[in-house]
Amino acid sequence: MLDKIFSFTLWGNTGREYLMALIIFIAVMIALKIFKVLIVTRLEKIAKKTKNDIDDAVIEIVSNVKPPFYVLLALYVGFLYIGTSPLIGQIIRALFLIVVAYEVIKAIQEIIEFVAKKAVNKDTNVDG
Repeated sequence: MLDKIFSFTLWGNTGREYLMALIIFIAVMIALKIFKVLIVTRLEKIAKKTKNDIDDAVIEIVSNVKPPFYVLLALYVGFLYIGTSPLIGQIIRALFLIVVAYEVIKAIQEIIEFVAKKAVNKDTNVDG
């Protein structure tokens, strides 16, 4: 039975290759979730010990990365294991780059907002 599933071929890939891609996808999703939880937890512990609020901004940036980014990253890594047509590969890479660019732009926006708030608060405290 497993031989039949593993030898099944669809779009030039065997069932074994699709299964490996699925396992890679799941493993990357789990690793990313653990990584995010560990990073945020550690950063929060560090932030409690410091008086500045830069670490709070970093925590907010890391926390604001949403699950669709992780799903797409895991899909991208899983698709690397499967042979696809050049067009499909280009589409997947383009989607991945668009999502990464979006996340980077969001992070930059949050940094700019943080710096602007600090500047406004500094000016308010000096003038007050």
